[in-house]
Formats: sequence, structure tokens, C-alpha cells
Amino acid sequence: MSASSLELVVSYADQNNFIYDAALIDFAGTTCQLKDLTPEHSTFFDSFDDENDANWGNGTLSRDLEGAASVDGSLLDLTGGTVAYVDYDANQNADFQQAGAVRLVYTPNYSGAPGADRYLFSICEADGVSRNEIYIRHAGGGGLYVNVSDSSGADIVSFSSGWSPTAGVSYEFELNFDVSAGATRLFIDGAQEGSTATDTGTRDANIGLFRVGSNCSGLEAADGKVDSIVCFSSVQHTANYASGAAISATRYSVANPTVVPISSVAADALEDLEETTASTPVGTALRHAIVTSGQDRYWAGTEWDTSDGLYSQSNTAEDISLNASSLDITSGTSLKFKTFLHSETGASTPVIGVQTLGYNFYNTLSSPETCTVWGFYRDVSGTGVAGATVEIALKREPKTQYREAGGSIIEKKATLTTDDDGRFEADLVRSSEYEGGGVYVLSISKSADSLLTKQISAGASIEFSVPDLADVNITSLVTAL
Repeated sequence: MSASSLELVVSYADQNNFIYDAALIDFAGTTCQLKDLTPEHSTFFDSFDDENDANWGNGTLSRDLEGAASVDGSLLDLTGGTVAYVDYDANQNADFQQAGAVRLVYTPNYSGAPGADRYLFSICEADGVSRNEIYIRHAGGGGLYVNVSDSSGADIVSFSSGWSPTAGVSYEFELNFDVSAGATRLFIDGAQEGSTATDTGTRDANIGLFRVGSNCSGLEAADGKVDSIVCFSSVQHTANYASGAAISATRYSVANPTVVPISSVAADALEDLEETTASTPVGTALRHAIVTSGQDRYWAGTEWDTSDGLYSQSNTAEDISLNASSLDITSGTSLKFKTFLHSETGASTPVIGVQTLGYNFYNTLSSPETCTVWGFYRDVSGTGVAGATVEIALKREPKTQYREAGGSIIEKKATLTTDDDGRFEADLVRSSEYEGGGVYVLSISKSADSLLTKQISAGASIEFSVPDLADVNITSLVTAL
């Protein structure tokens, strides 16, 4: 084959054509991007795995550590006996009014009852203003209290339980409230604590503060560690559930997951790689490794080298294109690419739409062996039908493709016209020359001609294999009724 430019065009319209981690990567329409890891129905979450702002509604909340509060080992550390809590500006959470849920993991530093009041969290209008307040409080020397108040500061819900923890043990709390329907429930490790509070009332949109580790006056600190805080705009559970669901540190993965096309091409030269449809917001990137016969390769600055498969050993499409001619690959090498989806902080995601791999052949590939397939198309009197169109194509199942033994993808079909005697002939690649064998499909038609073959009239395809012979007569397959 003489030198010619060829392209492998990769569209992301069908996720089944790719190898990827479905837990981290998502397909939508004709694009691919990082999966949104925000807990379902949540308006806020923070896992304390990093120093990033938390998400709330359509915006973000700045984390404001107060006093001795610190983030240590992916946990919010709240030291008992000192001022230690974290504030979030909750003004953007307009949905968090009549119904919702708060979930967090609390690891107390004490066993049984604390020496003084310990607030796990408190939600209210503002610092020192308890209207619309929601809190969970472990009373000094006593039980566990839940409070939900209305827009005037009066209690809608107030109940307690005799919870008695063990120091150093982590407990998952989930408070579900619906003060319109009258259904407030507290769950610890997935089991309901006490009975359902059926009190009703009205809360409004004046919710400006979400405080973890203290009350709304910031006077009484928690004593322990907090993790995996999630707020929901709707009730999450009305009965016991399986606890222990971890949450992501960020909205999008920062692990640089990859997506790899299943299809490859046979080539002996790389020409370029283009992101013909892509979006890379600030803090995101698309980088790639070239995969040659299953081996990841990358441009190491002065030469192409074997990649360890990680983002650090990958390149931009521009760098790959600039150095493509230096990639030495053997004739007929299986060639494709691997794309890394990178998000620096997990706040946003790159998006891929269409990518194009340019490749070439400079050497001569051996031609596959063929067989001359011929036959006559005749009417019932035995007269040949002239001018009929004969189409012969490879049968292709959905999401599959045929390859010659040399590796090239075949998608063409042969279109013939019968001569005056009704004869047709085509040199076709023998079925054994295809990976998995090649099954052909044949059809014959002629404008204003009502002749039908038995197979076509039955609504079935005329299917046949091309044998390892010099020629084969298939007239019997197309005998007219």
C-alpha cells in the first residue's frame, strides 16, 4: 500500500465501545466526562479529605475553622473543652426548609455521657440567632436531644434518647425531618433512635448558618471527630437502613481515570491526535498515551518511552501530534490511544466529544487470498435477468466489526450488475481470512422487476461463506421462484 493518510474517528455516543471505570466516568448524549460524585439528592457535602470549599446547592461554601478546630487525617478534629467548630454559610441552600436530612459520622472522645453539652451540629439564621434552628445535642451528664424550631424560634420538634457511646467508636447519625407532614426521625448506624416525632410547624428560608461542633452561639463545643457530612433537600429514610456509605472528597474524581476505545487500527505510522470536540474548563485537562499493540507509550521529552500507565506519563494531543513522526512502530501494529480525564481540585470536569487519530501505512501489507464468487440470476423459464443489481456485504452484528487477518477493518461492500445472461462475478476475501470468520449477505433487485428469490420472499437474508477455493458457483442461492 502506498503512503496515504487515514483516520480513526472516535465518537463517545456509545459507552459500550469503551473501556472505563463507570464509578468515575459518565457518558451523556455524545460526550464523556467525569462522573458527578455528589451524593444523590444532596445540597451539601464535605468529607474533609482536602482543604477545598464544600458544595451547597449550585454554589460553594467556604469552610471557616474556628478556635481549636482542625482538619487532620481526613477528619474534622473538634477538641472538647475549647472553642472548636466549623462554620458554613448556608444562604444558598434555599431548599433546606420544611423537609430534609443531615447525615454525619461522629467519633466521640468520651464514653457514656459527656461532662458538658456537646453539639454535633446546629443550623439557624445566623450566629447567636436561633430561629429556624435544627440541632443534635448530647447533654452533659444526660441523653441525646433533637430540636427543630420554626421561624419565630419556637420548638416544632423536641425529643431525647438515652444514647450512650463508646470513646473512639464512629457512629453514623442521620436526622430526617418533614415538619409539614409531621415526621421527624433520628437514625444512628441505620437504626431508628426512639419513635417518630409527628409535630408540625413552619420554617422559612432564613437559614444562613450551618455550624458543625457547636450551637448557634458558639459556646458549647463538641468533643470528638466528624467526617462525611451530607445535607439533603429531602427525607432520605423513613425506616432502618444499611449505614456506612462513604462520600467522595470532591464533586469529581481527582484520580485521573481513563477511557480507552475498544477499537484499534493496524498501522505503521502515527500522524497526529486531535480533540476535534472537547472542553477543558480551568483546572481540568485531557491527556493521552498512545497504545501500540497493548503497550502504553508517551513522549518523554526527547523520545518516545514506555508509559507506566499513569497521568504523569501522558501527553497533550498537541505534544503527541508534534512528535508523532518520531514514534517507531512495526508495520501492522495495533494502534489506539488512552485518554486521561484530569481535574485538579475535583470542582469541574473536562468533556470529550469526538477525537481523531491520524495514522498511515508506509509499507506493503500482504493481500488476503480471494475467491471468485459467481452465479446466474434467471427467471423461472431459465432466461437470464440482465441489469439486476447484486449487492454483497459482510454481515455485521451491532457493535462488532470484521478484520482481515492483517488487522485492517473492513466495512465495504461489492455492488455488481448482471450481464445479458444474468451472470455476476466478484472476487471476495475468503471467510478464513477474517478474524472469527466472514459471513456474507447477498441481495438482488431490479427496478420494475418483480422476480424474487425464495430466501428474499421469506424475509430472510441470503447468507453464505466464501470457501478456500479459486472460485465458487452460488447460482443455487439465487434461483427465482
